[in-house]
Amino acid sequence: MTEKRRSLTGTASVSGVGIHTGAATTATLRPAPSGSGVVFRRVDLPGEPSIPASVDNVHEVDRRTSLGNDEIAIHTVEHVLAAVMAQRIDDLIIDVDGPELPSLDGSAEPFFQALSAAGPRLPANGRLRLARLPAHHRRPRATRGDRSEPRPSRCFVS
Repeated sequence: MTEKRRSLTGTASVSGVGIHTGAATTATLRPAPSGSGVVFRRVDLPGEPSIPASVDNVHEVDRRTSLGNDEIAIHTVEHVLAAVMAQRIDDLIIDVDGPELPSLDGSAEPFFQALSAAGPRLPANGRLRLARLPAHHRRPRATRGDRSEPRPSRCFVS
């Protein structure tokens, strides 16, 4: 069975200043071919080098998440990636014309809204694929004989 992937139908841009570098930047969210994944592209540099959004490319995590290698880096990617995951986007090109994504209001919401404006494209079958969390990430379920009760922490009891 072929897995259906989700991208965008159009493009959207957000502009602002990076909170760590102070650089004015624009990030343009573009559709990508199926199977390409989420890829950042530094359009301000010769050759427009790209960096796939992968844990293997994490470059720095001091008060931000940066992706990169010895030649290039893109800083403060965590908010746009949160919005990408919330929209269940599988394939996306994120063009950035500077070293850092704009911080905007400091949340993922402006990126989420930009992705919504670009029109997330449903797979051909019209259904999204649903991810199932691994067992160690799921909440334990109460069993029939479980008698535990929620109680306030001692720090809240007078």
